[in-house]
Amino acid sequence: MTRVALTDPDRTRAMVVENSVNVEELLHRMIDRLSEIADALHEGDDTEIKRFFAEGQPYRDYKAQLNGTRLSDSTETVFRSIRIDPEHWREQLLKSAQHGEYIVRFTSGHRLIAEQRPNIRAK
Repeated sequence: MTRVALTDPDRTRAMVVENSVNVEELLHRMIDRLSEIADALHEGDDTEIKRFFAEGQPYRDYKAQLNGTRLSDSTETVFRSIRIDPEHWREQLLKSAQHGEYIVRFTSGHRLIAEQRPNIRAK
C-alpha cells in the first residue's frame, strides 16, 4: 500500500481500472473481513478476535525466521518463467510466494519471471 500511495495517482487509477474485476472482488472481501472484526469487537467476541489476528501468524513466523537467520553463502540467483492460468492465478501466485519466489516482471498477460530468494538457514 505504501508503494501505491507514493505512485502517480493517474498511474494507480489506470492499474486499478485495468484490473477492476479483481480489485472489486478483493475490496469486497476486505470489507467483509473488516466488518466481521468490527462486529466481533462490538460484541466482545474474544474467540473471533483471536482467530482474526492468528491468521497472520504464518507471516510473522516467516519474518521471525528471516530476522533470526542468515542467508546462505550461495550468491546464485535463480529465475523461473511461470505460466499463469487465468482461472487459478491466485493459487499459483500464493504457492510461488510460499516457495520463496517473487515476481520480477510480467513478460506477457499470462507469463511472468519469478526470482527465487536465497535459502535461509540457522545461525
